[in-house]
Amino acid sequence: MHSNVCAEDLLTIIILGAGMPVCDISKEALFPAASNDLFYAEMLEFRRTLDDIWFKKPLAHIYEVVL
Repeated sequence: MHSNVCAEDLLTIIILGAGMPVCDISKEALFPAASNDLFYAEMLEFRRTLDDIWFKKPLAHIYEVVL
């Protein structure tokens, strides 16, 4: 893994048109819990247990979603 300086400074604004319908997908479907997403669970565990300073900073941006 390496630091991507350009991506860290990238900002995006998305403007939706007035005719956009309300999203009917549940928050749980968009952001599954670690118990339902094995890759996400592994990344959270990796972040918790890693001591290598080179990986700690990028992995700090992996957030645990609590609904």
